Amino acid sequence: MSHARATVLVVAAALLALAGVLSITSLAQAHGALRRSAPASGDTLTVAPRELRLTFTESTELAVSRIELLGPDNVAVGLGPMRYGDSTTVLVADVTGALDAGTYTVAWQIVGRDGHPVRGRFRFTIAAGAAGLGAPPPTARADSAPAAGTQGAVPGTARAVAHADEHLQPQLPLPTASFDAESPLYAAVRWLGLAAMLGVIGTIGFGTWVLPSTHRRLAVPAPVAEGEVFRRMRGVGMLAAATLLLAAGLRLVAQSAATNGAAAAFDSGGLAAIVDGTLWGTAWKVQVVAALLSLAGFWLLARRRAAGWLLATMAAVALAVSAALSGHAAAVPGRAVLAVATDAVHVLTAGGWLGTLLVMAAAGLPVALRARPGQRGPATAAMVNGFSPLALACAAVLALTGAASGWLHLESLGALVTSAYGRTLLIKLAVVALVVAAGAYNWRRVRPAVGSDPGAERLRRSARVELAIGAVVLAVTAVLVATPTPMDVLR
Repeated sequence: MSHARATVLVVAAALLALAGVLSITSLAQAHGALRRSAPASGDTLTVAPRELRLTFTESTELAVSRIELLGPDNVAVGLGPMRYGDSTTVLVADVTGALDAGTYTVAWQIVGRDGHPVRGRFRFTIAAGAAGLGAPPPTARADSAPAAGTQGAVPGTARAVAHADEHLQPQLPLPTASFDAESPLYAAVRWLGLAAMLGVIGTIGFGTWVLPSTHRRLAVPAPVAEGEVFRRMRGVGMLAAATLLLAAGLRLVAQSAATNGAAAAFDSGGLAAIVDGTLWGTAWKVQVVAALLSLAGFWLLARRRAAGWLLATMAAVALAVSAALSGHAAAVPGRAVLAVATDAVHVLTAGGWLGTLLVMAAAGLPVALRARPGQRGPATAAMVNGFSPLALACAAVLALTGAASGWLHLESLGALVTSAYGRTLLIKLAVVALVVAAGAYNWRRVRPAVGSDPGAERLRRSARVELAIGAVVLAVTAVLVATPTPMDVLR
């Protein structure tokens, strides 16, 4: 089989795996669920309720969660500012509008710590002649004021209550689920951000490990133009950082559309509530600042390399942490710190492997392959031999952190096949296995032959295959981070 045909078959298999992921996640369950409510779904009440109390299976972000009460005529009934009950899983809203006999609908939206919005509704009936019909007494309205409503609630929520009341409840209607965290367009935005993040990390891996190792291995004078490789590498890093900023902007708009509805995606109040009132917003701000710092670090490399590397490396660590804070790891009950740390290391090692390979393919190999005949092979061999130890170490840590992450998010091995998250994870593992196979082939079969000019060209082709499959891994990951885990559903 020719190399070109093998490349086509491998990439086609990876794309089929991605199609399988998309078909599985279309059946995904909600991240959280309504555990109980007062009034309960289907209740017939003989006393008109003066508050709605909803208990969920996961902690909620108050600033972007909402409750609406629709009367028998489908007109909204007034509610006081929403507040936490005895925990962050309980949302309470006082009924401030008049109640008549009839069937009422409670529509709700919660946003979990991972930033994924979930919606639902239920109905209850107030019987004819029930006590307390009509408008609530003035004292009840006074008791629902924000200051009183937050007394005894979860500490630190007063600001979030004010934020939710000011920006969301009076202005933005409860959105439909036409665009959500699982939407393919949102997954594409996440893929762009992940690819750019790996590019930033890979630039650091290539510049601080592979490039110095390459020149230590080469004879003097070096057949690779160090200055040209450095300039190309720096350009890749700056492009990755700029792309990450673009992806961050798109992610914020996508998150707003998923949370507030497509029509209100650019609403300033809704955007402010997401950025200032949620953990997802905190992670987003960290990512934006880190992307700017990495951009500044790569710019400084043209003048003071040490300071530039230090700044870019600090930014890369912050980027990895921000990615973990805006995903499932932040919502793991009781083990969030461990889950965030595991995911952050997972992102860093993925960048150390695939990101560095990307930078080597874009900045290093093209220069090595332009060396004089007879020097291309040695130059490429030195670069590959410098990259291999880093790739092997990162791949090993990547496997360990991936296993740890799966253990944190799956309540049992059976969930690998019974849950949407588990099945998507299996597909990711299958595509990762293709990347590992391509990397192993490059290491065992291609690397020994790169000392010659034909071997160097062969390596460039095989590296492209490895990167193409790696891009599919990122696409599967972009879907996986929005797929509910079994722990999400069971909490």
